[in-house]
Amino acid sequence: MSALKFWALFVISLGLSACAISHPCSEGGDTSWNPNIRGDKRCQKVQDPSGRYLNQGKYVQTYPGGKIAVEGEFLEGKRNGTWVQYNEKGERVMERYFDHGVEKAVASPAASK
Repeated sequence: MSALKFWALFVISLGLSACAISHPCSEGGDTSWNPNIRGDKRCQKVQDPSGRYLNQGKYVQTYPGGKIAVEGEFLEGKRNGTWVQYNEKGERVMERYFDHGVEKAVASPAASK
C-alpha cells in the first residue's frame, strides 16, 4: 500500500470515528436561551488542541413537535452572527446578534411591523 493511500485511509477512519462520538451541545458552548425553550439541540463539534470539544458551525434547537425553535452558529464554542428564535408556528419572534460570544443587538421582528 502506498503512503498516500495509507494516509488517505487513516484520515477517513479518523473522520468516521469522530462522527460516531456523541457530545452534548451544552458542553461545547453556551446554548441557553431566554426565555427557556425545551427541545432537542443539534450542533457540530470540533476538538481543540487541548482535547476539549467545542461547538462549531450550525446549531439548531427544535420544539418537541420537531419545528425549529432557535438557530444560529458557533465559532470556537461561542455564539457568532445572527441567532433567530421562532414560535411553534414557525414565525420569527426574536433575533439576536453576537460577535464571538458577546451579544451586540436584540430585535423583535414582530415589533417592527
